[in-house]
Amino acid sequence: MEVKITKVNGGALLSGEMPEALLNSGTLEIFELKKGAYLVTVKGFVGNSAEHGQKARLLPNENELLRKLSLIRFENRVPEEVDQTLSQEEKKTLASLISKGFVEIFHGRKYKSGGVYNIPDFAYSHAKEYGMQPAVPAQEAKPEQPAAARQSPKSANLIFLEKNGWLILESEQDAKYFGNETAEAVKAGTVSGLKSFDGKYYFITKKFSEEAGARLKKSLEKSEKTADELARETNIPAEGCRALLAHLGESGDLLEKKKGKYALA
Repeated sequence: MEVKITKVNGGALLSGEMPEALLNSGTLEIFELKKGAYLVTVKGFVGNSAEHGQKARLLPNENELLRKLSLIRFENRVPEEVDQTLSQEEKKTLASLISKGFVEIFHGRKYKSGGVYNIPDFAYSHAKEYGMQPAVPAQEAKPEQPAAARQSPKSANLIFLEKNGWLILESEQDAKYFGNETAEAVKAGTVSGLKSFDGKYYFITKKFSEEAGARLKKSLEKSEKTADELARETNIPAEGCRALLAHLGESGDLLEKKKGKYALA
């Protein structure tokens, strides 16, 4: 929506379509997010939200979901993508985190349409320190399960890898966590991971390597190609193609020649 500003002595007049909550508030607060980007809220909303969140107690499932969200890069934390990786129970947990102020939906710039899940500073610190779980209220306490019966929920990154066959991480911390999460699969040979010369961490599944790798090699039998050319010809997502090329280059199946072109070894 667009609001027009008319300068007057000592202030400004706003005109145009505005949300009912802002029109009825009487007083607005404006916070600078970055140069040229501002957050307009009902007076007291930001302070009350943060104060409420800092005082709120989280249950173990809320702690776990908050930690999972914190491991997803901000630009990938859009509701449309994140919600697809959540179970119905996790969606209820997310709604609870939002109501407690630990997660916000930020609308601005490229996120003004669908928004992006934002974790306030105090909540992000809480997620990093996760491990000391708040006690479960007595009425919700459940009998302790045997260790063999307990199973940690899958992270959004693992769900993405299982769905697409590839995953690229840029943070060493995220890669270490994911490496621990997939340790058994790596040991079994169903998942492979490596750090490339560009500093990124590339993970692929054995199934993706075999199926997509066969298409990629067949394409290279005709001529040398760049990663983008291979992605278009084989119908493999560009990022997935780069992850596969990194592994095939590491194993010696491919060679990267001048100007980023690849050829069979």
